[in-house]
Formats: sequence, C-alpha cells, structure tokens
Amino acid sequence: RGWGIIRPRGGRGVFRGRAWGVRGGGGGVSTGVRAGPLRDGAAVGRHAEGPVTLGAHPLTDPSLTALSGDELEHELGGAASRIAAETGVTPADVAYPFGDVNANVAERASRIFQRGCTTDLRALRAVEAPMLLPRLDMFYLRSPGQLERWGTATFERHLWLRSQARRLRSVLAPAGKSW
Repeated sequence: RGWGIIRPRGGRGVFRGRAWGVRGGGGGVSTGVRAGPLRDGAAVGRHAEGPVTLGAHPLTDPSLTALSGDELEHELGGAASRIAAETGVTPADVAYPFGDVNANVAERASRIFQRGCTTDLRALRAVEAPMLLPRLDMFYLRSPGQLERWGTATFERHLWLRSQARRLRSVLAPAGKSW
C-alpha cells in the first residue's frame, strides 16, 4: 500500500530484510532472533530488481557500540552474507538496532553497506551523511491518510511532533527502562 503512494511522488523505497543468526559458537539461536530462512528469499530478491533496495539488520541485535572490530564484522558482514545467500542480492543498507551507532560503527558499516539507517525520526534533508540516515518508522504512519500526506507540511509537522515526543520520553524514562 505505502509504495503505491510514495513512488509516484519520487520516493525510493527501502525494504529492510532481516537476517537470522546464531550467537557465538554455541549453536543456539539468540533470544529474539527467528531461526530459519527468509520467506521465499528469491521472491524478496526479485523486489530489489526494481526501485526497492534490500537492507540488513545485524545478526543478533547487539549493542553495536560495545562490540570489538571483529564482532562488528561478524554481526554486519554476517548479516549481509546471509541475506545475499538467501536472496541472491547483496544488501545495500543496514539498520542499526535501536539506533545504536557511533563514528566507529558507521565507519565499519560503510565498508560493507552503502547506507546506514538510524532511529532518528524525520524526513531526509537536502544533504545527509549516507551512513547516518533517518528512519521513517511506519508505526507512526499506520493511521489512514498518514502516507497520503507524504511531502506536505502536515506530514513534516507530524514527524517533528512524534520525534519530539520520543525524545522527551527518552529523557523522562529511568535508565534501562522503557514505557
């Protein structure tokens, strides 16, 4: 539904494919990470032949800023390899779990991906750092009529208000807790 609204307005869609993985060498599937192949990976790969790009998420959703260089390579490179194996397409984009990115993570990710997506809720600006792009969270755009406002002042205002509410929530929430 969303692609039919955004595409005519010049938008480029990003489909974030999710890699599933095994944490460490223990052979167990990580908590919160689904085991198994992408649902019809070849069909997902065919979508990338058009104006949609495939993206990746690290294998196990770790705190990327706390990882060593080798661990980052495993998480990011492993996800890209897994998606390429499942779909036949190497992902161009990465979404950082929980927006967990710093200069080191962005630099390491740039060795594997063309673009990185943060959790900064806003539309693209005229100039952006390719490894620190904002994310439009569809959770905030699920109400009828939201996507139809794409590119309008109303749409921009909605994004700004939601991002300010998220920022306020993160300041008010006790450390380590979420609402």
